[in-house]
Amino acid sequence: MTTSPEERRLAQLPERAHPIRASAKHDAFHVHQDLDLAEAVELLAERIAGLHEVFLFGSRRFQTGSARSDVDLLLVGDGLPAASVVAGVAREIDSYLDVFVVHGGVAQSAVNESVIASADFASLRRMLDALPLWRRDCGWIADTPVSVRVLAGFNPPLTLAAVAGPEPLVGRADLLFVTALAKEHAAIVTELDRLIPKPPGSSAHYELGEIDTEHTTRRVAACVADRGGTVPAALTAFRGIEMFRPSFVVLVGITAGVIGQLDLGDLIVPDTVVEYEATKIGPDGDARHGRQHAIHPSTIAAVQGWARRDEWLQEVSGLRPDSGLSRLSTDAMASGNKVVASADRAAIIASASRKTAAIEMESLGVVEACQRAEPLVSALVVKAVSDLADENKDDSWHPFATVAAARLAVALARDHVV
Repeated sequence: MTTSPEERRLAQLPERAHPIRASAKHDAFHVHQDLDLAEAVELLAERIAGLHEVFLFGSRRFQTGSARSDVDLLLVGDGLPAASVVAGVAREIDSYLDVFVVHGGVAQSAVNESVIASADFASLRRMLDALPLWRRDCGWIADTPVSVRVLAGFNPPLTLAAVAGPEPLVGRADLLFVTALAKEHAAIVTELDRLIPKPPGSSAHYELGEIDTEHTTRRVAACVADRGGTVPAALTAFRGIEMFRPSFVVLVGITAGVIGQLDLGDLIVPDTVVEYEATKIGPDGDARHGRQHAIHPSTIAAVQGWARRDEWLQEVSGLRPDSGLSRLSTDAMASGNKVVASADRAAIIASASRKTAAIEMESLGVVEACQRAEPLVSALVVKAVSDLADENKDDSWHPFATVAAARLAVALARDHVV
């Protein structure tokens, strides 16, 4: 007698893979079993210390009848074990269980790191329309069928709420801010109207938040590199693009100004990023051949035509350590991996392109990351001058420049310039 593929898979499974299922039932196409959901939850409660409540959500919550759907459970408690431990317990009980560990308003799958996020648990439960199944003090409480139909010998595709790459994705962001320094990152985060909770155990190198505009709220993300330089900036931008799928990436921070072009406390949103270090070394000397990356003309035009530009510059100038008035330039910016503290060297670097007004270390990497993303992502650079790349280079203007660049970037986002 011939057997179906599902029957053969069932015969090959270890006994512990379906300890809480009723005997197999055949129909014309599949081999079904009934999974005792109440017993599965009781086993979870026995094996997971600190578990207080269990909720059901997803297709099983609404009894769609799909035998292929996984069983999505929210686990709520205090001091729950590590996700890897919870995942191991769930998989030992049954392959259909996809358990989400809840921390505040964030539910993270212990099985595949899928993440669902909301402001708090009450709103998370409302969003998912989650059904309470079990409580520690009174056991099974659901007025719903105790068993669910599953396919014998079948491992269902588990819920992917939002996953991208090695880091759990907590939701897409309309705009991504990238910074090279921790203080630049902190300045951006301070300007956001509110933060969105991150999943437990997630990277400390990003934050997700919101900016209120006149008519709507924009979701934004902020990522910080572990150090300065074009390569760390490119990697940070590229990973942020994969995680949050933004339509715009904005590099924010401090820069050195070129003497005669910019002064301390001025700001720059360059229309061109110039690669100044690429050089061909030959017997007759060195020949530079770095690329020049143009920021999209419509974006620069929007910055130049920003209605609040003069008002904003007057306002931010009140924070300066002197009585000067900050200006906003859209001239070119040179980018490389050197910290420049020589006026003569800065002049040579600036000569690579007409009207080069600033020199820094990250914009080349961020722009190239955006150009290599699929699909392409628009890029913008927003920086404030903290020194003049000369022998007097110091950190005295860093506090103002850091705050000014962050405020300008958020103001452009708030006014939908980017």
